[in-house]
Amino acid sequence: MKIKNNLLAAVLFTFTSVFTYAGTVTQVKNNKVMLEFDGETVNVGDQFFILNSDGKKVAIVEITAAKNKKALANVLKGKAVVDGTTQAKDSSGSGGGGSSSASSGSSKFIRNDMTQIAFHLKMMMNSISAKQQDSTLPFPNKETVGMQGTNFGFGASVDYKLMSWLKFHGLLSYEMLDVAGTAKYNSCDGKTSTNCNASISYFGFEGLARYDITKSTFNLWTGVGASTKFPLSKKSTAINTDALKQSDSVVFAFGSDYHLNNKSFIPATFEYHYSLNTSEEVPTIDHMSFMVGYGFKF
Repeated sequence: MKIKNNLLAAVLFTFTSVFTYAGTVTQVKNNKVMLEFDGETVNVGDQFFILNSDGKKVAIVEITAAKNKKALANVLKGKAVVDGTTQAKDSSGSGGGGSSSASSGSSKFIRNDMTQIAFHLKMMMNSISAKQQDSTLPFPNKETVGMQGTNFGFGASVDYKLMSWLKFHGLLSYEMLDVAGTAKYNSCDGKTSTNCNASISYFGFEGLARYDITKSTFNLWTGVGASTKFPLSKKSTAINTDALKQSDSVVFAFGSDYHLNNKSFIPATFEYHYSLNTSEEVPTIDHMSFMVGYGFKF
């Protein structure tokens, strides 16, 4: 429990750090544009460059009305595009426009439409509940033995843009599952011991539908999908390893990407796996993981 609390605390610390956010063009009509800002306050009179998906400045706009995170602006020069990103007009050092909290926060344009490849270190909280019985006759003592362990692995991921708001997130990984627990009766290791354990190495693949909550220097995202794992090695005193074959699960994920620039970023991800293979021979496996790594953008 203490390890689990520390893991959750690390996740919260990572995801609640404060970074700056950028604005996005949501609508364009004639010489007016609708903008949406993540975590920023803009003021009437603020001016911004509009950048296209290649990072090229295509327009200059001036805020005419603002409320909450949305703003209406007039196009002063050029042609704005939907899904374009804002950059404060005075952030490039070329002068113009008064500064504001939004201007200081938008000094660095970060592209969020690029393909991302990252390499991760993975820390996992695994627990197994295995049904056991001893050799007492004529009525064996039955019990459910809980086994836990903190394990490590590594992997490589790719994020590929499908739509403006949706990405495919894929992960290949190698991970270890080492858990141990103590039975009440001699129900493990051929019904001769109370020491129960399992050691399994896996090669896994998962695919998620990823939704970006924010698009900025610091991205928050959530995703759901499926995972498939194949055991490479397996041994246990508590479960029938012959029954351990392909392992499938539903995956729920919450992640962040801190963009250092338009070439590299630091990803962090928390995942929960819900097992789909539970049966009389295959135990219930609970899996939570926290990943951190380093990635590249193309």
